[in-house]
Order: sequence, then C-alpha cells, then structure tokens
Amino acid sequence: MTPAEARAILALPADHDDATIRDAARLLIEVGSSDEIKDARRFLSFGLRHTGKDTHATR
Repeated sequence: MTPAEARAILALPADHDDATIRDAARLLIEVGSSDEIKDARRFLSFGLRHTGKDTHATR
C-alpha cells in the first residue's frame, strides 16, 4: 500500500474492511505529516472490541 492509497482509505473508511483501515493508519503514522499522523491515530483501534474494563491495576 502506498501513502496515497492509505490517504484514500482513511478518507472513505466505510468502503474498506477494518484491518485495511488499521493498516492504512499505521502506514500514515510512519510516513505522514504531523496532521496526518494525528488524524490516523484515531483509526488504530478501528473495529477492535473494547471491553470497557480497566486494564491497569490500581493500587
């Protein structure tokens, strides 16, 4: 995937599967501008389940 393809995927994420969206986000985080990195971060966990449980131990 090229950076241009990754930008297109994140521009219209509804047309792509979750794993492809996350891969595009990872690519842009590596090679994108600071604004692209900021925008791509919100797609890193796209489609992954969140349990809502606190995963950090509290003391």
